[in-house]
Amino acid sequence: MSMSLLLGLFMLANWLLTRGKGNVDASHAIESHGDNEGGLSGLQTRPSPAHHSGTVLRTPCIFIVIYVLQANTLLRFEALKEQHADLAYANESFKDVKARYKECKKEIATNRLEELEEETKEAYQINSSQAHQIKQLEEALKQSEADAHQLRTEKECYVVEAGRGEMVRQRIINQYLFTFVRRLHQSAEYKRLLREVFSLAIGKGFMDGISIGRKDVDIQAILKATSNVDPASSDTFMDAYEKLFDRSV
Repeated sequence: MSMSLLLGLFMLANWLLTRGKGNVDASHAIESHGDNEGGLSGLQTRPSPAHHSGTVLRTPCIFIVIYVLQANTLLRFEALKEQHADLAYANESFKDVKARYKECKKEIATNRLEELEEETKEAYQINSSQAHQIKQLEEALKQSEADAHQLRTEKECYVVEAGRGEMVRQRIINQYLFTFVRRLHQSAEYKRLLREVFSLAIGKGFMDGISIGRKDVDIQAILKATSNVDPASSDTFMDAYEKLFDRSV
């Protein structure tokens, strides 16, 4: 039932009540009038029909008002039921949202905690690996320092030994050099080799001299006329001289 219909019924009931009250007042006025022109006062003492009509009118109006009130109460009850249902639905929805929010928050916290644990584990592994590498490098550095110290010690020993050896060598050379040179010069083989080298040197100088300003034909003619000059002395002189020097040393 709509509110407009209820308003219409309420206005109708109000109008009927107002009309019934007017009829009741008129009937009371007629009954209280005891004297009239006809002298028929007894005839006027009968209740007026309007009094019965007012009573008849009041009775349906009361029922209408009761009906309107009951209908209004039912409408308000239905409205309250709908509001209660809406509130219950909203409450359930809020509970679901709240539960979902708690689940999401818990899930996010759990995922973040797992990520932090994984990051912590990775950082611990990296730190452990770096610490192990640092330890290895420190041990290698200590070993390198020990090796460097050992090498420096050995170098000093070798330098001392080399200095001693050089001193011994110089002493031997100074002691026996004159004897070596004297015996070398007295050696017949050394003299023969020295003579050959000087002969090659003379031959080389002779070859260089006749080669200046002459043709090959003239040079060959001179070499044929000179039997004691080796034509290959220019090529063999340096080898013979180096061999002689090596033997002297």
